[in-house]
Amino acid sequence: MKKSLILISTSLILLSGCHMAQDPSQSDDSPHAEQTLHEQLADLPDAKTTDWELILINPTHPLPNDYEKNTQYQEADGEPMDARIVDAYLEMKAAAQKAGYTLHLGSAYRSVEHQQFNYDWHMNHYMEQGMSEADAKKETEKQIAKPGYSEHHSGLALDIVDEEWFKSHDDPYIPEYDTQDSQHWLVEHAPEYGFILRYLKGKENETGTGYESWHFRYVGVENAKYIAAHQLTLEKYLELLAEKE
Repeated sequence: MKKSLILISTSLILLSGCHMAQDPSQSDDSPHAEQTLHEQLADLPDAKTTDWELILINPTHPLPNDYEKNTQYQEADGEPMDARIVDAYLEMKAAAQKAGYTLHLGSAYRSVEHQQFNYDWHMNHYMEQGMSEADAKKETEKQIAKPGYSEHHSGLALDIVDEEWFKSHDDPYIPEYDTQDSQHWLVEHAPEYGFILRYLKGKENETGTGYESWHFRYVGVENAKYIAAHQLTLEKYLELLAEKE
């Protein structure tokens, strides 16, 4: 996430993706697309859209009102996260260390209240610079998800870079982190521990969020392996599960 100007926790970037023109030969009405959909449905893991690890939080799906008070959070590496994913995170971190990469966890669970503070601070900062309220809101939401709409509220999202990258950049949460071997290792091996790279390049129109090379989301091992193998977004995967249900 983009580092807050006054807080050590980072903020979710919220960008509108561009709609790419679709090749007519690959439209949903083509026999190839239909066959692919059938194959995907047949191979889907035994999962349901209502499973806790598949909760969808994005610009159009806010965190349920009672979610935070019904979820247990546990600290790991100085950051609270959903207690159910701590072991998976620590196992992934240990595996990365064995492979030669020291991971740095920048942000995990972030409360709605904390997000509201970040959001308001940025709004006020831009308005003090002379921006109108509308322009300040637009600029703020390029960097900060609206309170209640950040995936970090779930405690299932982690901002991860490697220690060397973190120490050598004033703002380490930038797309260029994908130039690093540690990021390549995470993309390849994170699914083995139940995590996916959440906001993919070129899939902004599906996620409603810009490409983030550092933002990993827990979805469970079987789900993660399937999503990664088929290069899906969580949004598209949930659509497939809904089709099967």
